[in-house]
Amino acid sequence: MTKYDKILIGFLLCFSAVLFVILNINNVNSQDKYVSIQVNGKEIKQITLPIDHYDYKIDNKYGHNVVHINGYSVAVTESDCPDKLCMLKGKIDKPGDVIVCLPNKLVVEIKANKQNKDDIDVVNYWWKDYIFLF
Repeated sequence: MTKYDKILIGFLLCFSAVLFVILNINNVNSQDKYVSIQVNGKEIKQITLPIDHYDYKIDNKYGHNVVHINGYSVAVTESDCPDKLCMLKGKIDKPGDVIVCLPNKLVVEIKANKQNKDDIDVVNYWWKDYIFLF
């Protein structure tokens, strides 16, 4: 391995790290997050985050669940479904994260308030400058 191979590998590693950081920056304010709790496809509750130690109990004809919210994280802590996969999912805390309990027809999702239509997102802004290079 020559000196220039090492320089090239170092450059590619640094470039990859910088690109990873840029693409994973979350532009959503934490005040814009909320939890959407849905049963059988219908939203039954919206809870704005953050909330300290709040349990929301869901009892219906499909089953029993308890959704625990602590700060910005959400988890299903109790369920009477047979496999308990919703409880094994653990805590979620980013917009787009979802916990699903199929036997009880429960969906718990963290969402963010939408930005204006005219806002430019990071990916489109970046690509508009470099699209003509190819």
